[in-house]
Amino acid sequence: MGFASSGKGTQSKLLAEKDGFNVVSTGDLLRLYGSYDQQARMLKGEILRYEEVTKILEQALQSIKDQNNVILDG
Repeated sequence: MGFASSGKGTQSKLLAEKDGFNVVSTGDLLRLYGSYDQQARMLKGEILRYEEVTKILEQALQSIKDQNNVILDG
């Protein structure tokens, strides 16, 4: 945990490279797989509903084989 721009994403990438962790970024997932409406709302700074985020996050997590080595970013 940390403030915005405190280096959390950088640290997670370093752990992924060094120790083989899988990094799942909710922001990246939503930018890649979110609907046009969701992306437009995000650009406006609106908060997406819990159900919208968890649906995409659950799909991403199911694709990871080693569930014990996951870092959630975001």
